[in-house]
Amino acid sequence: KTAEIVENHVAKGKEVGIVGKLKTRTYTMDDGNQRYVTEVVADEILLLGNKTERQS
Repeated sequence: KTAEIVENHVAKGKEVGIVGKLKTRTYTMDDGNQRYVTEVVADEILLLGNKTERQS
């Protein structure tokens, strides 16, 4: 549900605050190469706006 809210209300250039943690995991591709992924696991997201919106 949180991802849907972010998708509908946040655009490029908007500032957000995130409370949560980083999660790193690995997986193996079909060709045998190992990949590393770092994900943000958000517990809380604050919609801060952008610099122009805060000044007005």
